Amino acid sequence: MLNSHLAEKINERFQFLVLLLLGVSRRELREAEREILLKTGFPALKAGRILDYLEPFEAALMHIFLSREGLRRGVDYEFIRNPQGRFTLLTREGKGLKSAGKLDMVRELSRVKRYARRILMEWEARRGLKPGDVDEALNLAYTIHRERSKIYFAVCPKCGRKAPSRIFERTDGEKYVIYARKLCCGHVIRKVIPLGRRD
Repeated sequence: MLNSHLAEKINERFQFLVLLLLGVSRRELREAEREILLKTGFPALKAGRILDYLEPFEAALMHIFLSREGLRRGVDYEFIRNPQGRFTLLTREGKGLKSAGKLDMVRELSRVKRYARRILMEWEARRGLKPGDVDEALNLAYTIHRERSKIYFAVCPKCGRKAPSRIFERTDGEKYVIYARKLCCGHVIRKVIPLGRRD
């Protein structure tokens, strides 16, 4: 099990990279987090779309995205804070579709954190960890995520049809192995990603 300090470090680095990718400054994020925490209540608007179980980071990003679209909180959208510290976002019908697409991308990329944790656990068990391992693990984790997505949507090499896959993954020593069983004909694609560290 990875210690909480390393898990927090992965989360911090992941958030930093997402902010860079989306062109959001730390200052904007802090202001959005403060605004969301200060004012949450039951909205007076009729919701057309509901996004549930948002982490505070995701909620702050959505607040920034929706504001950039010219939408107003309390009129076009509102947040409700859940007892678990998560948020529910309500938007008017047809509002905030572009922002919801960006959130989908952030949530899809958050798989990278899970892969990075697995990589660091493997490295820690084998040789211990050293400075810079979190960034290297995140880089490798992104490679795994990219390869997994490619395989999932790939054309089947056996029958030539484009079909989704059932994915199985495992860590095998210094390798991360992805198996994809194509749902069209059952053909299995195997992809191996080396987990070796740069010394």
